[in-house]
Amino acid sequence: MNTRRERLIDRAVVAFLIDPMLRNTALRTKLKRDTYGESAWIPFVLKHIIDPTILPPPSYTRERADAVYGQAFRRCVEFSVRSNLTGDVMEFGTLLGYTARWLAGLIREYGSSVSLWLYDSFEGLPDIQAEEDLTSYDVQVNKTWFKGAMKVYPEIHSRVQEALGRIIPPDSLHVIKGYFEQTLGANLPEGKATIIHVDSDLYASAKFVLETLLRAEKFQDGTILIFDDFNSNRANPRMGERLALLEAFASQTRFTVSPWFSYGWNGQTFFVHDGGPDA
Repeated sequence: MNTRRERLIDRAVVAFLIDPMLRNTALRTKLKRDTYGESAWIPFVLKHIIDPTILPPPSYTRERADAVYGQAFRRCVEFSVRSNLTGDVMEFGTLLGYTARWLAGLIREYGSSVSLWLYDSFEGLPDIQAEEDLTSYDVQVNKTWFKGAMKVYPEIHSRVQEALGRIIPPDSLHVIKGYFEQTLGANLPEGKATIIHVDSDLYASAKFVLETLLRAEKFQDGTILIFDDFNSNRANPRMGERLALLEAFASQTRFTVSPWFSYGWNGQTFFVHDGGPDA
């Protein structure tokens, strides 16, 4: 995470302002349900005071997030490096850049020369149309996922690019702004992927990403798939990223997946296996 490179003011704001708020259940729930752009002080803090990529996901304090994501992402990068996998790292759903910062920091720490590709609309969730999403717990019951949820202020992608460009070479960092359906076709890396982090929340978005990557043959033997919301929707296999994974890989025969480890309350990792073009 390169925490030693963070400014003292950034760490102080998180320690004395952000984390205490996130420890309060009511405030944490409000932050999670509201978009980042609806509260005037949040864009101000992100624009003028701190690096947005150090802020944790709203369901975690910074201390807890560093423990959960730090260990999980380190295991994934270590496996990729020790297995001599070649290819790039991709993330679908970047928000303020917290998990992308972990990936960038570990890429630098392990001396990897891979590129980091980040995809996000930065406009929040798209219009929810799939029946599998409309009837899911996080849409229908918890009401934490809705059109525009997790929207951030318009310049955030530039702030993410600037912040992470101080950790890894700027020419190896690609921040692709726009909804997946609008951007993936013309903005995929040329080679295979070593690590793919899917944090799209919705079933429809995750399935689109996976099917697009399968068609483009971006997977290889040993690619790591990370799902941030695998246990959302009460871990129901008929909803969300769980169903997207099942259906996407069932639609073809070449690639299969096997579970590796879970992390936090929400995340799950998988290995991808290549059975060959004739499988």
